[in-house]
Amino acid sequence: MLPTSIELNLATLLNIFYSFQNMSEELANYSPFLYSQSQHGQFRLAQIRPASAESILKIELSVFSLENPPPYEIISYGLDDPSQTSLILCNEQTISITRHLFRALLAIRSELRAKETRFFWVDAICINHSDTQERSMQIPLQASITSRSSRCTIWVGDQDGRNSDLAFALLSEIGTARRRIFQDEGKTFSLSASHHFQTRGQLLKAYRGLLASQDPLSWEALDEILERPPFRR
Repeated sequence: MLPTSIELNLATLLNIFYSFQNMSEELANYSPFLYSQSQHGQFRLAQIRPASAESILKIELSVFSLENPPPYEIISYGLDDPSQTSLILCNEQTISITRHLFRALLAIRSELRAKETRFFWVDAICINHSDTQERSMQIPLQASITSRSSRCTIWVGDQDGRNSDLAFALLSEIGTARRRIFQDEGKTFSLSASHHFQTRGQLLKAYRGLLASQDPLSWEALDEILERPPFRR
């Protein structure tokens, strides 16, 4: 007989499998998504609303003026295998996205509070890549779209037990140390201020001198995170 913990894990995996199987069957009843035409100076944003973990992933895609959009975030999720895809509902029609993006959107949805919605921009959904005319119009806007966003959310993948906790705790300490370093030097905290330190080694030495954690496991965990797809683009 298998240990109880293994039985529970297998039961959970089977529930997830059958849940997604039922979703796939339900999605087969919907028609494929068709993009509407966007005009010059416009771009699309997707909206995601809270729902149970077992629900079909649904988004709403709308066109906005680049000059007056609602607050939105950029989603970065790294390179993915284009042959591994999942179907979701977009404006009550089906659209295919890569598995990595699918996991990212599920994670974002799981964090939403009741009645909360979030607007986001991700090129794989918000640009009609099958329309060459639209691509040529939208791609030059990406710098403006990025600069006007309220933040960038980076999906680095599923949590890897304690290692992920160690890595993000260390990142938090690095952020605190960075601010302290530049405050001590009388510099404004910014990426460009890093040039004040003449070598990367000098900057790392300053970081290590201020970091409370010297645990080698934390640095190894951070190295593992930095090897994931978003940081290998």
